[in-house]
Amino acid sequence: MIRPIPAAYAGAIDVPCPTCSAEPGAFCLVEDGRRGPRRRRVPCVRRCPPGPPDVEHQAPAYPTRSFSEPIHPHETQE
Repeated sequence: MIRPIPAAYAGAIDVPCPTCSAEPGAFCLVEDGRRGPRRRRVPCVRRCPPGPPDVEHQAPAYPTRSFSEPIHPHETQE
């Protein structure tokens, strides 16, 4: 007997799965590597992997250091 996908997850799915082509509201078929090569039905709640954040225009979290300049310049006092 197939259990229905909970409403909290089913409402967030509106496109077919890019991995296994499961329709919205259907279960994905995945390989279960823990107990051998068998297939099990799991609800597909993560249809697309998240992309990397857009950090092109973001300032660095900490000031960058130049390795071409010494950390403590030597000052000669005469």
